[in-house]
Amino acid sequence: MSKIPSRPNRPSLVRLASSLPKGSEARRGLLRTIQSYDRWQADWLRKQAKQTRFTFRNQALKDLWNEEFTGQISDGMWENTRNTGWEFWGDIPTSVGSKTQITGPVPGMIKQTFGFNQLMKYVGDRMLEIVQQTEPDATMGTVILYTKEIMKALQAAKKGEEPPDAPGAKAAPAEGSELPDGLQQAQTRAMALKAVQDMAVIDGKPLVEAFMYNSTGRRAGSYHYFVVLQSKAGYQALSAYGKIGKRPKAIPLTQKVWDKNAAIKAITQKARSKLRSNYFETSLEGVLKTLRLF
Repeated sequence: MSKIPSRPNRPSLVRLASSLPKGSEARRGLLRTIQSYDRWQADWLRKQAKQTRFTFRNQALKDLWNEEFTGQISDGMWENTRNTGWEFWGDIPTSVGSKTQITGPVPGMIKQTFGFNQLMKYVGDRMLEIVQQTEPDATMGTVILYTKEIMKALQAAKKGEEPPDAPGAKAAPAEGSELPDGLQQAQTRAMALKAVQDMAVIDGKPLVEAFMYNSTGRRAGSYHYFVVLQSKAGYQALSAYGKIGKRPKAIPLTQKVWDKNAAIKAITQKARSKLRSNYFETSLEGVLKTLRLF
């Protein structure tokens, strides 16, 4: 991991300059020194970038990095972060290859991990449009998986490790794992809703619902349905899970509560945990109000 060479203590110089009289020659001299160092650091980071490469396993991942994430680092969400290293991340060469990974040195003094998933609630639609430039059939679930893949590559580079194999958002699905069509969705929701209502301690109707679906790996075709039921007696959070076309099982996540937000929080936490197991939130026929997981 590359480290920046010895440099002046910038924070100390800034504090010293601020303590000197405005317009004094000593203050102006310190400010010139600070500005000179900032230019030198930016040039040094750009030179370091030329020794490194960020490879992505498909064009959509590369576009997501170049068209959205580097902009967020330089003049978006992380623009005011200390030592963000935007000069390095903006200038690092990118290419399409067999695996999403960073090869070559990464300066140890710059920020090396970013929570790109935090962007979903702000620019998720724009991120989806970027991916759909080369993958017209991509969904928000694809964007979620691709975002996690890039974040894992950055985390691996920070640790000096090989990134894990990607789950493959566009991998060939197992039999029965395709996202259910409209009729299957309606049938699935009806079965899941009946299962949770049979398990509930209140006689309520859905207030908020979320449908988490897995299309890859050994859990392909599996789903989790989360719902908050509402009645005059209060609120209850429940979950149903199973595989498309099979009768689901249901469990309560809370007993009857009077706090609506507490019930919604219970299903939100469970739904978010599924994102770490290659599930993604998708629309489901008949669902009127869904969670916003990001």
